[in-house]
Amino acid sequence: MIDAPGRPRRRFRRLWIVLLVVLAVLAALAVAIDLASRPFAEQYVEDRIESSLPEGVQGNVDVQIGGLSVIAQYLSGRFDEVDLASTALTVGGIPLQADVHLEGVPVDQTRPIRSVSGKVLLDEEDLDALIAAQGNPGHVRLTGGNVEYTGTTQILGLVDVDYLVITRPELSGGRLELSPLKARLGNGAIDIDITALLPVVAPGGLSICLAENLPDTLAVDSLVVGNGAVAARFSGRSVLVTEEGLARRGACS
Repeated sequence: MIDAPGRPRRRFRRLWIVLLVVLAVLAALAVAIDLASRPFAEQYVEDRIESSLPEGVQGNVDVQIGGLSVIAQYLSGRFDEVDLASTALTVGGIPLQADVHLEGVPVDQTRPIRSVSGKVLLDEEDLDALIAAQGNPGHVRLTGGNVEYTGTTQILGLVDVDYLVITRPELSGGRLELSPLKARLGNGAIDIDITALLPVVAPGGLSICLAENLPDTLAVDSLVVGNGAVAARFSGRSVLVTEEGLARRGACS
């Protein structure tokens, strides 16, 4: 009977072990439920974004929600981080590749996102379409950090002559400014260096308004020209992703 007092203690120890096992199982179940809810939440956000795309913007958007618990974030009314990616988004018929990072994304879509940052990739065909939309028919080639622009013009209204203008890309007031560096004029039999005539041929250079393809709450921060593509980085704060908010496009100064 001396050991009798120890029996309750052993029972209590077993009880705590059982409780710990139950808590572990419940924790695992909560994690499993949360993991199962993540794809549903991501699909929900994708559907909300795609349904809010303004007229002239089409495509699919892939969504990944960051953070530990989707359920806890949802109950708090705001997702900490959300990443968006699209390789087949078209804006005004121009295909774009975009990656966007969102912070402070509200569950209530009528409230603004705290901050947005991202990158858009434009290839040579995309730039051709943008330049044509600005009233400058021609073709673009991206190489060596410069932008080469080729087109055709008429001399005295009689002879079609091809020309090449090599430009230096710069970002200014939401515009991609292509400042002329060198130019040639030729049609096979004729090949003339007209660099000295650039102030006359292209006094203002070529210009592409990038801001008008973004909501007015976003600004283009930087441009990097590589071989065959240009990367434009943008950011903004208090960004609305309602149909009305996305429809308000930026403007170039």
